[in-house]
Amino acid sequence: MPPLSLGNVIAYVIQVSLIAAATGACMTLVRLRNPEARYWSWRALLWLAVVLPLVQPWQALTVIVAPAAIANAATELGVRSTLAPQPAAVQLNPVLIVIAGGMVIRLLWLAVGAIRLRRI
Repeated sequence: MPPLSLGNVIAYVIQVSLIAAATGACMTLVRLRNPEARYWSWRALLWLAVVLPLVQPWQALTVIVAPAAIANAATELGVRSTLAPQPAAVQLNPVLIVIAGGMVIRLLWLAVGAIRLRRI
């Protein structure tokens, strides 16, 4: 699977939101009151949301490394390049930072709940 990009995540969220809204609307329209049927419907929706990223075409990120390409071309032509090799910069994907932050918040929430439950 290609790296995450903000466009891919937004497309995924919109797709899952529309599917969930359609599922809820269908349950309301057919007046589905059976708890077991509602449970299995939402469970199927959850599995669909998990499988959805695996079956849709994602947009791959394109990385262009211009300074190194210019330096290599200049070296091949015998021209001395004034570009010094740059150390590789570590780039953090903002989407992964948001996801990791959400995971930390949820784990803290669960830990606080476990502590409160132990007190009870």
